[in-house]
Amino acid sequence: MADSFHFNISMISRGKRKSAVASAAYISCEKLTNEWDGVTHDYHNKKGNFIHTYAGIELRLKMYEIMKKQGHEEETGKAKITSGYNLPAKYILHTVGPIIQWEVTGKEEELLASCYRECLKLAADTGAESVAFCCLSTGVFRFPQQRAAEIATETVKNYINEDSRIKKSYLTYSRTMI
Repeated sequence: MADSFHFNISMISRGKRKSAVASAAYISCEKLTNEWDGVTHDYHNKKGNFIHTYAGIELRLKMYEIMKKQGHEEETGKAKITSGYNLPAKYILHTVGPIIQWEVTGKEEELLASCYRECLKLAADTGAESVAFCCLSTGVFRFPQQRAAEIATETVKNYINEDSRIKKSYLTYSRTMI
């Protein structure tokens, strides 16, 4: 893989939290989460474009198929799953996070939590024991990073404490939050 993108990673495993620095491009996990805008032509600069680029053209073609069959854009807070293609992950989870217009509302916080829950459920249903998440909606979607990280940590921790099929989850945060 060409470049390596470094993030602070908080690993949650059965209620215990550990911190480490790792390379997101080389995380050893079964599922990698891709923030996605629900359409097949996302040209703005965000994490999803890196995932699409490194996964290869097959991923873009698969997403086009999914959207065409579905007949509408993906709903915020929902998720889809595809193969990992050229990435070092078996699968990629795709979710649409909330876009913040002014201030964060309770509805937007719930939609963000739903992104994580939907991804975890898809991962568990396909037999994965580990999932890696980027901090969803914090780029061009403008969700405040600190609050998004709190929602992610709480949601993932609650989920893996209730569903024993997921053993580990990796949450990535920007270095500017440290």
